[in-house]
Amino acid sequence: MQEPVEPLPWEGVRNATEEGFSCLSVDPIFQSIDGDEDCLTLDVFTPKPPSEVEGSPLPVMVWIHGGAFHRGSGGTLTYGPEYFMMAENVILVIVNYRVNVFGFLSLQNEEVPGNAGLKDQIMALRWVKANIGPFGGDPERVTIFGESAGGASVHYLLLARDAKGLFQRAIVQSGTVLSPWASTDATVSSAVKLGKVFGCGTEDPKELVECLRKVDAEELLKYQYNVAAPSAPTSLKIFLPCVEPAVSKNPILTRDPRKALEEGPVTDVPLMIGTTEMEMLLLYKIAGGIISDRIVEAVYSAANKNPTLLLGFGATDLEPRQRKKLAKRMKEFYFGDSLISEKTIVNLVNATTDFNFLLGTHDAIGYHLRHGMSSIYQYYFTIDTDFGKIKKLLGVPVKGLNVNFNY
Repeated sequence: MQEPVEPLPWEGVRNATEEGFSCLSVDPIFQSIDGDEDCLTLDVFTPKPPSEVEGSPLPVMVWIHGGAFHRGSGGTLTYGPEYFMMAENVILVIVNYRVNVFGFLSLQNEEVPGNAGLKDQIMALRWVKANIGPFGGDPERVTIFGESAGGASVHYLLLARDAKGLFQRAIVQSGTVLSPWASTDATVSSAVKLGKVFGCGTEDPKELVECLRKVDAEELLKYQYNVAAPSAPTSLKIFLPCVEPAVSKNPILTRDPRKALEEGPVTDVPLMIGTTEMEMLLLYKIAGGIISDRIVEAVYSAANKNPTLLLGFGATDLEPRQRKKLAKRMKEFYFGDSLISEKTIVNLVNATTDFNFLLGTHDAIGYHLRHGMSSIYQYYFTIDTDFGKIKKLLGVPVKGLNVNFNY
């Protein structure tokens, strides 16, 4: 729950040919616990041995995985070098970082200010800058890129003082600091509620963190969602990036994300940013695999009666009357006179995709343009392929190229 520290030196040759553990998280489908607390590792993949690199050192790409800041890993099972076109002459680095309660618990004090997971990423970038040379890489040609929570992470690093000078290009994919799922202000309250689950009957930050540290890590992981609101759309609006207190020694974020963008990024580098159509398909597929048809139909019925459910955990800064008005217009725009149901699942996916991904990306680009960043490239990925797994699983008609686009 604290900031990462430099690893201790060791004697002799260390075997680094196997992947390290992923960070602790709960599998969304099987509800099993994966990973280990000792997880701050990274993998380096090179297209050739350093001794065979001719001419200039190779450019470096550092991948930050997604997972809503609650799960995921940089393991090769999901993000191996074959997914990133290693035929291109680049060095690929994939990092792990702490997620959920371990990476984003905040007590708004000096000891646990929050954003430990983002600070893990900065520590990894410092390692790359100091050590990528012997692998044949150029520490002055580093591109950071990530998807979903990884994309939002890249965006946060553009705003972070301690990340300045650690990368020269950035690619933000399907997530920004303005995404409604990418930050929270329910910091101390979530920690106090979690403490009560384990009998930590105190609101004193120092006493609370000491109590929580005595709890078994897997138990913390298992019960962290007990502190969330009972409604499903808000269940992940906890243990996320947050504004840190003034006493934080190495803050990532010292003001609201939107305010930070208004003031301009700390790091001005060429930026590629964008989204993919129907981003929310995967979430609905996961939900469909673990929720009964009866519950799904109940959710549809509830959304028809109360369209504010479409907003999920977004637009929480609006007054209740304004939220209802926004939700009503949203339902009219995407569904017309039709009801929300299995028959209009594509409409639902488009509505929630726009609200959770496209809107934040659009606003972020506007802020960057106003500040005259070096260069900005926007994309909107709509190509269907024969390998479009999620669309096929949901029965959405696809046609297109016989090419596997993974990100």
